[in-house]
Amino acid sequence: MDFGANAKIQLANNLSLNSFNYFVDESYNSNRNTLNVSTNAVGSKRRFFSVNNLDYKHKNTRIRYASMVDFSKSKFNFGNINSHLKSVQFFNSLGVKTKFTHNFKVKYGVETSVYKNTYDEIIPKYSYAFATENPTKNNKQDLDFYYVEPYLYANYEIIHNLGISSSIRKNIFLDKGVESFTSYQFSSHFELNNHNRFIFSTGKYHSYTTPNYFVRDYKLLSSNQIALDYYYDGNNFNLSSAIYYKNDKGNFKRNSYEKYNNIKTFGLECSLNFPIFNRLQLNISNSFIDQNQFTYGRKYNTSLNLKYFIKSQLIYSNPRLFNCSVLFTTRPGNHYTSVANVIFDTNSKAYKPIFKDFNSSTFANYKRIDFTINKLIPLKKSYIIVFAVVNNLLDTKNPSSVYYNTNYSEKSFNYYQGRMFYFGAIFKF
Repeated sequence: MDFGANAKIQLANNLSLNSFNYFVDESYNSNRNTLNVSTNAVGSKRRFFSVNNLDYKHKNTRIRYASMVDFSKSKFNFGNINSHLKSVQFFNSLGVKTKFTHNFKVKYGVETSVYKNTYDEIIPKYSYAFATENPTKNNKQDLDFYYVEPYLYANYEIIHNLGISSSIRKNIFLDKGVESFTSYQFSSHFELNNHNRFIFSTGKYHSYTTPNYFVRDYKLLSSNQIALDYYYDGNNFNLSSAIYYKNDKGNFKRNSYEKYNNIKTFGLECSLNFPIFNRLQLNISNSFIDQNQFTYGRKYNTSLNLKYFIKSQLIYSNPRLFNCSVLFTTRPGNHYTSVANVIFDTNSKAYKPIFKDFNSSTFANYKRIDFTINKLIPLKKSYIIVFAVVNNLLDTKNPSSVYYNTNYSEKSFNYYQGRMFYFGAIFKF
């Protein structure tokens, strides 16, 4: 069950409040396969968050105070895991946006966020031993974190077809054990003419890991990036393309046996769309992603090292009747880490897997067809949109992860979502 509501209130001529509130209560009970354990995973989560923006506008200046509160309580049971987690986040920001001239604007402010996580759980004593009969340990832990980050952004349109922007962000009043950093970005756009547009951007960015089962901390991540985008907008033909490079550093840990401290990514992307007939349009895109991860200087594939990622969409638009689309997606299968050998560990009373090199195995190619249809029904002062969606129309089995029997002598696969149908309606008052 979930429920959300958004309200916008005009408090005065130049003062407004927007408030969005959302509550969700969800639970699941499904079969889960991890390493050599296959059993039911039972979980539930209750969450409420509220996002509120108070805006004051005067001439060419807008002052915004933004706040968010996020409360959640979750439970998870799988094998010998019995986990209870309570999380609270408080976010506040104060920002000023000023347009000094028609071609120069500045935005500055400060953001702060406070996190509190309380763990009360029973977890495996050995990272590879999830069965109910395997040894466990108790974990009761409070994990708190906060940050305070002022920022400055400026945009200057030099001439009608050339502009530059730059921003800087710094963490201050550091939490215990947090490294000091400065994030920055520079970007520029250039329009050669009405049809051709270039965007260049580069910068160094910082973020924090989100605590999960394998990393119970807020670890600092950094990313150096550079990118060049090109757009062509023609009368009957549109094209967008990009080339980029990223160098990410930090504590990356996907599971109990894969951890690394550096990810390097080189990518190429291109998409185009054009009409075929009066109401029929074709969109095609492809991505090349050369991504590698490094552990102690040694190079490995990542799961997303893809030589192609093709999406082809056929769209039919006829507002009087209906709108529909068919989307075909294909790419190579993800890379994964498979088991090379096993030994029986008497302490854990479980088979201990010995893995091959990270991501040295590959799943079968991924293929999927999706279908969407919708119809807009106008009313006097509002309208209704009815829609239906069928994901994975052909119910193709695309492997997503691997699991084994108890002694790892047989391999099986988990699969991405099979065929799924849903429909609904959107009311606009």
